[in-house]
Amino acid sequence: MDTCSELHRYYDALTLGICLITREGERILFANRGMCALYNCATEEEFLGMTGGVFSGMTTRQGLSLARACGQRTDYFTVHYSFRTRDLHFREADAIVTLMEAEGIPCYCMQTVTTQMERSVDSSDHITGFPGAREFFQGALAMARGNAEKGTFASMCPACFNIANFRGFNRENGMEEGDRVLAGAAKALREIFPGGYFGHPNADTFYAILPREDLRARTDALCRSVNRMLGEGGYAMKAGLVIFDKPVSTETLRHSFDMARIACDSVKSDRLQNFAVFREEMQEQLELRQYVLGHFEEALRQGYLKVYYQPIVRTATGKVCALEALSRWEDPEKGILSPLVFVPTLERARRIGQLDAYMIEKVAQFQSERQKSGEALFPISLNLSRLDFDLIQPLAKLEEVCAKYRIPAGCICAEITETMVAENREEMGRVIRGFHEAGFEIWLDDFGAEYSSLNSLHRCPFDLIKLDMGFFQNFDDKSRAILTNLVSMAKDLGMHTLAEGVETKEQVDFLAGIGCERIQGYYYGRPEPYASLVARAAERSLVPENELERSIFDAAGLVNLVSQTPKALFFVKGKTLRLLAANAAFWPELAPKGELDLAEVNRILQDPAASRQNGRFLAGAGRVFRDGKDDMIAVLRGEYLRFHAEKIAGVEGFWAGSCTLINMRYDQEIGEAKQLDRIFRHLIPLYESICITDPGADTLRIFFAPYQETASFKTMPGAASAVRRFAQNHVDPADRDRFLSYYQTTLAETKVRENLFRLRGRTGSTAGASTRRSPCTSRGEGASSSAAGSR
Repeated sequence: MDTCSELHRYYDALTLGICLITREGERILFANRGMCALYNCATEEEFLGMTGGVFSGMTTRQGLSLARACGQRTDYFTVHYSFRTRDLHFREADAIVTLMEAEGIPCYCMQTVTTQMERSVDSSDHITGFPGAREFFQGALAMARGNAEKGTFASMCPACFNIANFRGFNRENGMEEGDRVLAGAAKALREIFPGGYFGHPNADTFYAILPREDLRARTDALCRSVNRMLGEGGYAMKAGLVIFDKPVSTETLRHSFDMARIACDSVKSDRLQNFAVFREEMQEQLELRQYVLGHFEEALRQGYLKVYYQPIVRTATGKVCALEALSRWEDPEKGILSPLVFVPTLERARRIGQLDAYMIEKVAQFQSERQKSGEALFPISLNLSRLDFDLIQPLAKLEEVCAKYRIPAGCICAEITETMVAENREEMGRVIRGFHEAGFEIWLDDFGAEYSSLNSLHRCPFDLIKLDMGFFQNFDDKSRAILTNLVSMAKDLGMHTLAEGVETKEQVDFLAGIGCERIQGYYYGRPEPYASLVARAAERSLVPENELERSIFDAAGLVNLVSQTPKALFFVKGKTLRLLAANAAFWPELAPKGELDLAEVNRILQDPAASRQNGRFLAGAGRVFRDGKDDMIAVLRGEYLRFHAEKIAGVEGFWAGSCTLINMRYDQEIGEAKQLDRIFRHLIPLYESICITDPGADTLRIFFAPYQETASFKTMPGAASAVRRFAQNHVDPADRDRFLSYYQTTLAETKVRENLFRLRGRTGSTAGASTRRSPCTSRGEGASSSAAGSR
């Protein structure tokens, strides 16, 4: 703009670094010669290219933004930041930032002075006694030359120590306390690293050349010692080390302290690590970050940023029920850039909103094209950053593109991470309700990762939770137990479930058994361009589900299979019935010998040779659809099975249901115990004696009797003679012949009937009698059970 030439005219004569930055997006509008010189850039163009044209590219401090530093101030504020020069040296700077307008654009005017400009770099620090920057580096170079001649420098280690948020410590505790900590840190360095060489270039940073012996243990001890002085409050000393395995040149040593600073910065936000050792990839990542910021606009314009899709598969059907849209950067110079590199970089630069708005637009355009070609519009999910809610108003953007491309809201879903929810659960609860009112689903991503909290589910009505892939990287019994309970809990809350990172059939089968509805992972496909995905899906016979299937299986997916009750889901399509999924308790009840699984059951249900049996299942299913629920008894491979089935959702000839199962076998001791329990519970209150006779084996087993000569649970041979003795001793003479005739009735003729037998009391008198219904239940061929008694 014309104003830039005027700004250069006024400000280029000043040695201070002056920069004009927009409040919206924090983009650099202008930088004077002084600011360019601080970064060792010859021109403003060089400076803008190096920083990516944004404030976040000016600083190495992650997460720093002028908007955050400003807070509620309306006039000016100060900010302290670190940066890296074009020749790869680190510097510390302080800036006074004034709020102003330039041609109607709200801006920050930043006046910067480096720490090196504020203090004499030649003098030793009076608090620590360590030399300043210039003296330290001169001494370090002298050491390097001396050790290079001896070939011994590999025994020494360049290091950087930095106290994170030390200025905040000074504000909270006072400068005197801060000086005490610096003096204590200097003392600890001397004591823990005798023979080391130290420098104190600025308030929160120490440089050192350390002896290599016990280097890691002593570095950790030094950080812990200083951290005890700092106390609580988020202040901590961190360290970066550079370890050489061979003698190095003085030029390498000159850059080694910048390398140590890079390593130190890599652990600043890590609460578990006090130090890091420099690796080449750290340098590469820093340079790549600069590349991302400098080429992001070009990547958007030229279409280097692509949308890849990964299939999400319905566990019960094996059909594709959704896709996730993921960004990939196909760069002509760098090749494919990982989102693990460019996404965090754009977040730190507060430019992630541009990427996510781009993704929303591309996905909506893609859905519109599919709709025009007559393809089914299943949902496509895409990720939102927490910064999007400050930068682009994602709900408004989604509504805008759906109206623009005339697509339904339900065909795009938004994924947010739990870290976003944890920052402000109340606000996110309102945000989610707003999405729902507009017709959009909200999914919770990475549930079960380090920030997980059940409060997130309690306060926020998510439509679906995505179980973190970490559960499958170490798929053991603990992972299974956690996943089982998470899926059960989600269903109780009315939330659908999706497992990420699934790679094996073992994992797929387990997830189906606990009722996890959807699967995403390399087992079904990697993220790739849509055309490639379609071709690969066709090779694996992966087909998309339609809208009716989605509505049916979404409803079925909320049925909780995590239960001790044998439970399963089934699907009816025309004149075929198929089992969709069953829990662990279902299979031993269905097939005690373990000879059946899901595939075998479905093979039997489609077997023409079992058409009579399958016809009974279909007839029972028809009653379930008509009445909403029904009971049915069937025989499968010799097992007597009782099903209780209920309809879930669907239309006639195309619907899903659930069923519970009871195996009616009375097997060995377990069966005997169940039978005895059932008999005693119902008959003892009514009858004085209970027995089972087996005419074929000519045995009689007494379950219960009040007579001494007929002890309970006794099995007696000679059933016929035993019955005659019982009749002679206990049945009234007038009823004796009829009683004997009753017990001589064959099993085929035995039915429940009204029978009255008058029994003698213990004194020989006939007791008053009333009609009893005599139960006749089968225990085996040729066996019958009888009961007689008096009130």
